[in-house]
Amino acid sequence: MKSGMGRGQVQGFLSDYRDDMVEVGLEARGLPATIARPFDVKSQNVAPPEKVGGNAFGGFIPYIVVILCMTGAMYPAMDLTAGEKERGTMETLLCSPVNRVNIVLGKFLMTLSASVVTMLLSLIMFAVSAVGAGKVFAGGGGAGGGEGGGEGFVMLIDPWGMLGVFGMIVPLAVLFAVGLLTVSLFAKSFKEAQSYVSPLMIVVILPSVMGMLPGVELTWKTALVPITSLSLVCKEMLSGVWNWHFILVIFGSQVVYAAAALWLCVKMFNRESVIFRA
Repeated sequence: MKSGMGRGQVQGFLSDYRDDMVEVGLEARGLPATIARPFDVKSQNVAPPEKVGGNAFGGFIPYIVVILCMTGAMYPAMDLTAGEKERGTMETLLCSPVNRVNIVLGKFLMTLSASVVTMLLSLIMFAVSAVGAGKVFAGGGGAGGGEGGGEGFVMLIDPWGMLGVFGMIVPLAVLFAVGLLTVSLFAKSFKEAQSYVSPLMIVVILPSVMGMLPGVELTWKTALVPITSLSLVCKEMLSGVWNWHFILVIFGSQVVYAAAALWLCVKMFNRESVIFRA
């Protein structure tokens, strides 16, 4: 790294020195300095602000949403299963005159609520901080500062795309909630549940990161990858691109995965060997 920085400084110095030598030589011969550079090349982005913002933040926002859904559901799921085993309240709950399915649904809704609320509050605070930072930098008197700077920062992302992201993330939040409940149910204590659940973060993070990599686009092959497909389609929606055939396929597959996980969770709660595993 130090060698690269030093090379950049030497190259910059020699480039400036070369330009000065060319300019001096041309002036000595009475020629204009523009003869060595007949034209300049400039680039201008003609894309709308939504596409620019979607390209810049489109991969980051779905990644954050997925991680927040996972972490928001993690500890409630462990406490409602392994935690109750450790406190000895699971037996009392199962002896109550309530259907086992209703118990599972109650725990599932509690876990899902914690996951969604954690995600929403975190995103709201992130948006407030982003708007505040945009207004501070816009009003700091630097280049490009002026009125409406903070508002321009907000409009970099399509608001309908944000609603689409929330709609697409609901089945995944359901999948995380019931999946964590099922995995934590096998544990005998809270610490054991942590050892089961913690490695799942890697399983969630890796597909999310794949959606942020350059060159990875939404195709029929990537649409079948559970979390990667969600990151890719959310990135397109934040850019204002709505591929409804991919959206319907990904949303439908997420609903199927969530329903299968919920069925498995109910089945595990009905097995005494799992609940009272010694």
